[in-house]
Amino acid sequence: TSWINGELVFRNITFGNILKKMGRPYHVEIVNNNIQLSDEKFNASFRNEPIEKILEYFKKTYGIDYAIDANKIIIN
Repeated sequence: TSWINGELVFRNITFGNILKKMGRPYHVEIVNNNIQLSDEKFNASFRNEPIEKILEYFKKTYGIDYAIDANKIIIN
């Protein structure tokens, strides 16, 4: 429920579930083409951050590559 207040909190949650939780508040479709990441667990929290900043965090911290096309985000 933290997303109601503009906060996303991920504690020991799989990347696949993170993507699902990110899609809802940002009204985007997220396609994960990197199946190996789906079951990896992550910890992170964000407060009122644009989705681009969140994706950049994952890119810089974990080397996750992505592309944005309108309201669709593709994880490679």
